[in-house]
Amino acid sequence: MTPIANGTDAKDVALHFLRETGVERTTPAIIAKTISQAKGILTEGYTKDEVISVIDHLIAKGVTMYSIGYVSHAINDILREIKGKELKEKAKLVTQQLQEEQSKVRSEVTSDGNSTNRNKSKANRLGVQSRLGEKFNFDMFEE
Repeated sequence: MTPIANGTDAKDVALHFLRETGVERTTPAIIAKTISQAKGILTEGYTKDEVISVIDHLIAKGVTMYSIGYVSHAINDILREIKGKELKEKAKLVTQQLQEEQSKVRSEVTSDGNSTNRNKSKANRLGVQSRLGEKFNFDMFEE
């Protein structure tokens, strides 16, 4: 069962397409044909936002379109491009946040006398002694 296209959404998509492509002189026939083609795209299961984002992406790339039929032809490839671009931006943002977090953590470590004293007191509590100055009994068999 194919989804039923909303006429208002088709009209919005068609008018957005005509506005963005720079069509100055529209006739009722051009508008009707564009709305019909937009309705066909929406009937295929694409949402209004997806179609509008594809139109915007194509125009930003510099593609000259004379008909919304080009959008219906290229929509899968362009949606894939948009998704990949969003994933790259998201990965870039996550990388940046991770670097900021790591820089905060790294800046917290300081080399002062307090950490030396803490480590020394831990070693004393564990009973660890320095080997310097102690004599080990290697001569067990000698008397």
